[in-house]
Amino acid sequence: MTKNRSPSYPAIGLKEALARVGMVYAKDHLNQVPKAVIAEHMGYKGLSGASLPILSALNQYGLLEGRGDETRVSQRALNIVVHEPGSSGERLRAMREAAFSPDLFGEIVERFRGGNPSDAAIRAHLLSARFIPSAADTALRAYRETTGLLNAEEEAYKSANPAQAELVEMDEAIDETIESGRMQLFPASTKQKQPSPQATRPDEAERSGMRREVFALDEGDVILTFPDSLSAASFHDLHGYLQLFVRKAQRRAGVGDYFAEVYAPNGIAAKEVHYFDDFRSVMNFVGSFKERGSADRLRVHLPSRSTDEERRELAQTGAIPT
Repeated sequence: MTKNRSPSYPAIGLKEALARVGMVYAKDHLNQVPKAVIAEHMGYKGLSGASLPILSALNQYGLLEGRGDETRVSQRALNIVVHEPGSSGERLRAMREAAFSPDLFGEIVERFRGGNPSDAAIRAHLLSARFIPSAADTALRAYRETTGLLNAEEEAYKSANPAQAELVEMDEAIDETIESGRMQLFPASTKQKQPSPQATRPDEAERSGMRREVFALDEGDVILTFPDSLSAASFHDLHGYLQLFVRKAQRRAGVGDYFAEVYAPNGIAAKEVHYFDDFRSVMNFVGSFKERGSADRLRVHLPSRSTDEERRELAQTGAIPT
């Protein structure tokens, strides 16, 4: 007789997962090691029925990367464990990514868009998705622990960093808008190459104090509608929002996924962003930036495929990695 099996889910919440991956990082940092060694670092005697579900959970949260004998702590995990709670926007963003990386947790959020669901509603949903009762209870507990930890992290960060928190919220709002379909980074149509008549002629919005700019791309039109008159504060808000939007468009397009951001000494929004196609190009830019002796701050983003050697070389320059 075939034994009923529940769909995939993390056996532990994000809080315990971070504690476990922290144990691994303390012993082996970013070294690639066999999974059996990782299990031992977490207090197990090796790969077993007790350790395998924990390893699976860490993989689902994106806290480990690689496979087999070449598994290590991921960059996402590093961005979390090296910072104190509430101290870093980088930590908060990584925790958000980790919290909803498990397919099940993303599905729960999608299923209950109307608001925070009750435990009974989530459990009923899991049972209808062919979870056995004990697995449904474990998955529900992991989900609640994860979202509770994320909420606490967000509140701690906003309390400690009120100015930075506004930009993080804008970043999250863009993600939510894109995912909901209310905004598209790239036009859905690949056939339209000229602005449509409706987009270029004055419409009702323009007659009521709104303006519309149309940018024609090969894939279709990008349309920006905005008030005819903007206050200085609104301009700065829009400027920050568009910077975040462009960064997301750049990441989705896969163009120049090495990039450097230049900030004024006390600035919270980048005043320059430079994109590069390879590590050596971005390091050349870092070198020229240092030679200028500027008081500005430099943040450099390296993609996940970057090697440990590249990350160490960047760290030696004093640039802030992201």
